Amino acid sequence: CNLCCEDGYESKMVKESVPFLVTHIASSCPECLDVCLKILLNLSCTTDKFHRIEDITEALIFFSNFALTLDQEYIILGTLCNLSAMRNNQLRLVEDGCLRIVEKHFKSPSKFLRKTACEVLKNLTVDHRTRLKLLELNIIALLLDISNDPEEDIRMQCIKSFLFLSKDEQFRRKIAESEALEYILNVSKSISNGQYELGHIVAKILQILCSDQAIVPILVKSGVTNSIRALLNSPDNLIHQFCVESLCSLFQNEKVTEQLIEQEADQLIVTLAIHNQDKLIREWCAFALFHLTKNQICEPQAVQDSVLPCIIILCENTSELTKLFCAAAFACITLFKTADCSGAIPLLIKMLRLESGQNIKKYCASSLFNLADKNENCYLMLDYEALLPVVQLTQSDYIETKVLCAGIISRLSLHKQYYNRFAVGSVLKVLLELSCVDHRITQRRVVIALSN
Repeated sequence: CNLCCEDGYESKMVKESVPFLVTHIASSCPECLDVCLKILLNLSCTTDKFHRIEDITEALIFFSNFALTLDQEYIILGTLCNLSAMRNNQLRLVEDGCLRIVEKHFKSPSKFLRKTACEVLKNLTVDHRTRLKLLELNIIALLLDISNDPEEDIRMQCIKSFLFLSKDEQFRRKIAESEALEYILNVSKSISNGQYELGHIVAKILQILCSDQAIVPILVKSGVTNSIRALLNSPDNLIHQFCVESLCSLFQNEKVTEQLIEQEADQLIVTLAIHNQDKLIREWCAFALFHLTKNQICEPQAVQDSVLPCIIILCENTSELTKLFCAAAFACITLFKTADCSGAIPLLIKMLRLESGQNIKKYCASSLFNLADKNENCYLMLDYEALLPVVQLTQSDYIETKVLCAGIISRLSLHKQYYNRFAVGSVLKVLLELSCVDHRITQRRVVIALSN
């Protein structure tokens, strides 16, 4: 027993059949059972799996059939807990039948036994190769049973197990089709301020589930939006990040976009985008708003009153990635012909003038082109001196951008009271250069502009 406490001796002693030896000693001399169990516990105190480590598991299964005291049960479960935490050892433990030892303790009157048993179960869910075997053993029903435990730390181990299981595609389907989904949604709605660890875990589970497009309709129907809304009441930024990632995944599924808007999920993004200053969260908010506007299901009035002002706010003092998503969202929003998007024109011109990213400029040009079909918008563009940055953008290497710029110039050229703007700088020279572009639509627009 003392030799087992020496670091590095574990594999040597197992190789010399010590686990097999202690089973014989305990059988012939029951008074030595405590020492024999401690030997197995000491042999399991290592992080790395070694050759013939399954001998320890076989010895534990052998001893589990004995009439054990509470302290002896503690030692066996503690040994199993050590074995289940070893890298690449989880599958072998399940195949050897260690769950039979663990299951009988989930209803134990001892809090320590229940907690240790649940920790063993949680450790088994960490390994991706073991999850399929656990699925066959109906672990979800077992976890749902454990979730009713009165002890908070045991319920915490249970929800952590669901987190690891949700990383497996087959388990996500099972969770969505079982009572486990209702349990997870209820936990998310019952979290109070200060329960940050639990909030992180549940929000991460929802983020993983929402990323699986195959089960998104089930999640939305089951009320995942209300669960996310409840989690957003927390002041914690990490919870907010997981929530907005979940919303972003949901809005990528066109089948549920209409339901999400009915549940006011779009307003959750708008509120978070306006009030949260975290760079990463604002990037996710911008990405979510892009998907929301791309589907064109929002009411034009809602776009005009809440979504558009939110995107304008997001563009101020933010990262280039956020600006890219916002610019793409503007390009989608401006396709809403019944919504007044003229409030974005000054910002679009500013981004066209100051931003260096070619994709951002392209989306801004696309937005201005969409808006230029109304005289009032053209007047506003010319008043804010949009002509010069649009002309400069015609030097872009992208033909699509050149086409958009030619279209904007063509539409702006319809207004005689601003013709003096076209005489300044190199506007006419650029138009002549554009006429040489091998693209019929661009040439047509240049001709229209020149004829005007």
